[in-house]
Amino acid sequence: MRAMTGSRAMHCALKDGVWRNETETGPMFNTTVSRSYKDGDDWKESSSFGYDDVLIVAELLRTCHGFICRELVKNGQEGRE
Repeated sequence: MRAMTGSRAMHCALKDGVWRNETETGPMFNTTVSRSYKDGDDWKESSSFGYDDVLIVAELLRTCHGFICRELVKNGQEGRE
């Protein structure tokens, strides 16, 4: 079952999320990063990032990494790749 772990960070139009998947060997984590933009009256999301977004995306992913590391330690899997 794929479930949002509750970790979500945002910066302007950029946001990330960490998803927890339960497996036979314990939890596995995946991340998503997206950029919101307005197309007419509709809000849409994209996984394409411009020059000004790159460092912010890196920081959002660093936040995800820290969250995942803490979750793995809680589950006794700190060395798992």
